Amino acid sequence: MSDNRRLVFSTEGNLSLVDTLTGRVREILGVAVSENSLSQPELSRDNRSIYFGLAVTEADVWLLTLQ
Repeated sequence: MSDNRRLVFSTEGNLSLVDTLTGRVREILGVAVSENSLSQPELSRDNRSIYFGLAVTEADVWLLTLQ
């Protein structure tokens, strides 16, 4: 981030914030389904917004009875 103290990173489908002075790590976004994949997060210039892509693996199951 622009304060050169905090860092946003993604790991295992979660976004976290680490304070480099205290070493404290805080999860800021958790994705429950393990098949989901977050792309590299990007911060806006004013550090007020985080942009990222989310890939979701999803399928439908249909049941058909033939007569």
